[in-house]
Amino acid sequence: MRVICIEDSIWQDGNEYDGTIAAHKGAIYHVTGSADASALHAQGFPAAQGVWYGFLEIPGVHHGIRFLEIPEDENEDVSEEYVSIAERNILNY
Repeated sequence: MRVICIEDSIWQDGNEYDGTIAAHKGAIYHVTGSADASALHAQGFPAAQGVWYGFLEIPGVHHGIRFLEIPEDENEDVSEEYVSIAERNILNY
């Protein structure tokens, strides 16, 4: 499964904010696993309610509220949108 980020995320692995963005708005990530907050609580991770994703591209777990699942049959349209957003993000840095 793949997801697209709809909001920059600064929270990663329960670490304190260090000024870096963990997940970038418009970026597409490959989901390697997901877990409900209760499973993370059992491991001692302070997780907000909801689904949490692990990604191939970046470490840590990331709250599902910041991501939309990408239907498998819409790759071309999403890729074009991703390139457009990525280009705008690069110009803003």
